[in-house]
Amino acid sequence: MNTRLQKRSGAVAQLKERGLLNTGGRINDTNKYITVDVSGASGTFYVMDSNTKKLVGVTNFDGNKLNAGRHIVIDALKIEKATAGTTPAGASFIGDTTLPKELSNCEFRVVQKGLVPIDFPVNELNQPTANQKSTAYRDVSTLPVLVANEEISMEIQFPVGVTAPAGTIIKVSFDCHQIKIEN
Repeated sequence: MNTRLQKRSGAVAQLKERGLLNTGGRINDTNKYITVDVSGASGTFYVMDSNTKKLVGVTNFDGNKLNAGRHIVIDALKIEKATAGTTPAGASFIGDTTLPKELSNCEFRVVQKGLVPIDFPVNELNQPTANQKSTAYRDVSTLPVLVANEEISMEIQFPVGVTAPAGTIIKVSFDCHQIKIEN
């Protein structure tokens, strides 16, 4: 069985185990992303909050919750640095980027309902691939689930005394399976 089918099978199992895969639901592949300017960030930087607004090319999250009837299972994720542009809306991502050294010892985490389904060092999520114009996704073997209608916190924790350099725009991307409940 290929990896994509294994991931889909794992996603179905996770959703069933949590009682989230009901009659009338269907699973599809999707990618969730958010682009933010982290220039000057230090301490705890919140990548997403309740003021996050869906904007094509910047983010496909709307607020800090998933829409009703939509749950996601995260298969993999990555963090890329913009190669051009001065705003999240004008940023370009062509791959093969290495994050500034100030971000290499940071931690990225996702929190929902008091649980921390994602908690990785940032440099684990920025893996340029040799001889390709892309950045590799970091597979997540535990297949974490984010549920609809519950607040999601996404944050980068900087080491004490470390500040992101000016002009640092990043994109956090999640390769996922999404369940859509259609009644």
